[in-house]
Amino acid sequence: MRLSLIIVFYALSSLGSCWNLFLADKIDVSDTDLSRSASLLRREDDTCPSGTYTSPDSLTFTTYCDTNLPGNDLYLYSESIDSVERCMDYCSTYQPLCYGIAYNIPNGKCYLKNSSLTADTVSENITHSAIANATQLESYDTTCPYTDSSIQNTTAATGDLPFQIYCGKDMENSDYEPTNVNYSPYHADSLQECMQLCAESHPLCYAVSWNPDMEQGFANCYPKNAVGSMTNRNSGYVCHTAVAQLASVGQSCTNNATYTATSSSEFLVTCNSNIAGNDLNAVHATSISNCIETCNTTSACVAIAYDSTLADGFQNCYLKNATTAIPTSSTNFSSAVLTKSSSSSSSASSSSASSSNSSSSSGSSKAWIAGPVIGAVAVVALVGVLGFCRRRRRSRRAAGQGAEAAVGGVDGAAVNPKWATTDLGSKDQGKGLGGDGLGMMGQQQPYPVHEMAGPEAGAGVHELQDGDGGKYGYFEGDKAGAGGGVPRHELAG
Repeated sequence: MRLSLIIVFYALSSLGSCWNLFLADKIDVSDTDLSRSASLLRREDDTCPSGTYTSPDSLTFTTYCDTNLPGNDLYLYSESIDSVERCMDYCSTYQPLCYGIAYNIPNGKCYLKNSSLTADTVSENITHSAIANATQLESYDTTCPYTDSSIQNTTAATGDLPFQIYCGKDMENSDYEPTNVNYSPYHADSLQECMQLCAESHPLCYAVSWNPDMEQGFANCYPKNAVGSMTNRNSGYVCHTAVAQLASVGQSCTNNATYTATSSSEFLVTCNSNIAGNDLNAVHATSISNCIETCNTTSACVAIAYDSTLADGFQNCYLKNATTAIPTSSTNFSSAVLTKSSSSSSSASSSSASSSNSSSSSGSSKAWIAGPVIGAVAVVALVGVLGFCRRRRRSRRAAGQGAEAAVGGVDGAAVNPKWATTDLGSKDQGKGLGGDGLGMMGQQQPYPVHEMAGPEAGAGVHELQDGDGGKYGYFEGDKAGAGGGVPRHELAG
C-alpha cells in the first residue's frame, strides 16, 4: 500500500513539472510571436553580432544593429543572402574595395558600400549595417619587396617551396578557389604571406598575384591553378606575381611491402591506394619513405597517404590519426599503415620482464597466503575439540545426576580443572583460552562459529566480504554474498 502511494505521488509531481514547462513554452511563444509582428515579418535568422564582427579573411567590421546606412551603394547582390554575417563576408572579398554593408532583413538583400560611406545612420528595425575597419583598408607599401626574377622560399614548417618573383606583373587569368578554405581570394599583409598561402592550398597552387594597395579589394592575394600570361601593372593598381618552382618528387612504390622506420616501427605499403579523412596534418614529402618517416616521428600518426603527382597540393603527405576509412583505388596516391610500433615492442619486453618478476614473487605470495590458511584450519580444529570436550562433560554430568566439580563453572556447568584459573563470566565472554572467540561464553552461549554473510547466511563457516575484491585481497569477487568476495574469519560474540 505504501509503495503504491509513493508511485502515485511521483507521477503527480512529474505531471505538475510537465504542465509548468508547457505553460512556460506557451508564454515564450506568445512573446516571440508579438516580437515578430512588430518587426514586420523579420527573417528566421535575423541575429546581429553586437559590437564587432571579423570575417574569415580577418577584416573587422563595426556593427550597427537595427540601423540603416542609406546611399553610397557599390553593389547590390541580386540573390537573397541568409544573414548579415554572410553579407559582411561578401564585402571582405569583393572587387573593388568594399567599405561597409547594409543588410535588409525581410528580403535578405545585401548592399555593399563604396569609399564615400559615412557613419550617418538611420534607425530602422528591418536593417542591420556595418562599417569595415578603415585602418585595415589602408594601402601597404607598393614597392616590390624582392629583386625582380629572384628566387624566394616559403618558410613553413610544412615544407619550403621556392617562388620566382615578377615585380609589377599581374597574372589576370587562372584564378581559382582552393578547397581547403571557404573563401577566395585570400588577404595577405605581404607577398611572402601570399606565397605561403599558395604553398598550403589544395589542389595545387602554381602561382599568386598580390595587390599591395588593395585597390582591387581587401582580399588581395589571388591563387592560380595554372601559369598564365602576365601584364605590366604599375598604374591604376599595383600588382606583383610569384610563380612556384615545383620539383618532381619520388614515384617509387613497392606494393604490399613492409617499410621499417628508423625507430623499428613497421608500415605496410599499398600502392595506388588512398585513405580519406582523419588528417592530422599535411606536409611536403619528397618520397613515400620520407612521408612515412615523418609519420613515425609525429605523435598519434598511424597511417599516411602520399601523392606522388603533387596534383592535390604541394603538401602531398597526409598524416592520419586513424584508419577507419576503407582505402580506395587511386592513380595519384599510395598509402601506408602502421602495423607494428617501436613502443609496442618496448612494452612487450617490459611485460616479459614484469611477468618474470611476478612469477618469482608469486611463489613467495603463495607461501605468505599459506600461513594464514593453515592458522585458520588450526583454529577450526581447536574449536571442534573444545566442542567435543564440552559434549562429553555434559554427558558425564547427566550420568552423575548433579555431581559437581570442586571448581565452579559457568551457570553450574562442570569445568575442566586445567581452566579453573580463568574467569569466564558474561563480562568477558569470548575472551577465554585461545584469544578472541575461543573461550567458553557466558550466558550459556555456545562456542562461536563462522557466519556466512549474504543470501547463504548460516550455511557454512565463512563470512564473505562484499564483492569489491575483499578486505585482504586474496581473491577478487564480483558478487556479494553468494561466492563473490574474500572469505574473512569473523567470530561471533
